[in-house]
Amino acid sequence: HDRKSWARALGMLFWMSAVVGAADDQRPDFCSRLAALEVCSHRGRRTGVDEHPRIQVADQLRELFGKDAVRCADLDLTRTLPLLPESGDAGLVVGHPDDFRDITWQGLPLLVSSDKVGSYINATATTPMLNRTVTLQALLNLLAEHVPEFIALEIKGTDASTLTFLLQALDAAGFGRDGKLRGRAAIWYLPQHAHLFQQVHHSQFPDIPGIFALLDRPWRGEAQASLQSLDDAARMGFQLLGPSTFVEEALLAEAERRGFQTFVFGVNTDDALLKAARTG
Repeated sequence: HDRKSWARALGMLFWMSAVVGAADDQRPDFCSRLAALEVCSHRGRRTGVDEHPRIQVADQLRELFGKDAVRCADLDLTRTLPLLPESGDAGLVVGHPDDFRDITWQGLPLLVSSDKVGSYINATATTPMLNRTVTLQALLNLLAEHVPEFIALEIKGTDASTLTFLLQALDAAGFGRDGKLRGRAAIWYLPQHAHLFQQVHHSQFPDIPGIFALLDRPWRGEAQASLQSLDDAARMGFQLLGPSTFVEEALLAEAERRGFQTFVFGVNTDDALLKAARTG
């Protein structure tokens, strides 16, 4: 596949058949644009509503990639401290920190609020509970069995060492240079972490794309996306952008005009999917 010709929309996979017939835009290329969109599962969800507690993510992912044969997903990774030497990981498990919040094991919280980098999971007291989750290596083993079209990963609270480990693990699993899964996995970067893309990622692992996030509003010190964001992304070497579905259409269209690939997040309504088609 030529993935450079795709626009990827991050949302609920099963909505595609429900909205294809809803397009009222009469431009000749509209239907072809809509058909070209690849709609992906967010956080391993199979529908718009969680069917099980998030701690059962292992079963959920096996259903997603196995039974349902989903081939595109966006997944969060949360750090564990101390590390899990028996897992072969640098302490990364699949799931957003919020998925583990308010969960306790033998009276201790599973999620520690934060260190200087961000939230992490208390692995010392909770190894039995963590056995019900999916470590990074377990995820890569699952993807080797059920080959994806595209997987986007975001470390919630990252630093250079954790990012390096993730890149090395993806490369070893075949997602990097000369691998059979080359180009099928990418890593998200908020603007505040884009320097890590330059320092750790871009030159050493050029075949694993980085996704530069474009936000529709100021958020946790990050500025709202603008034309300057596109200039910054190009200067730093990003080829793939991750705009919110609420980013202005003119900015999305300009990103396409400049040759960026796009992976839009927040596509959870018919209107959002049609907007993605209109803007390319």
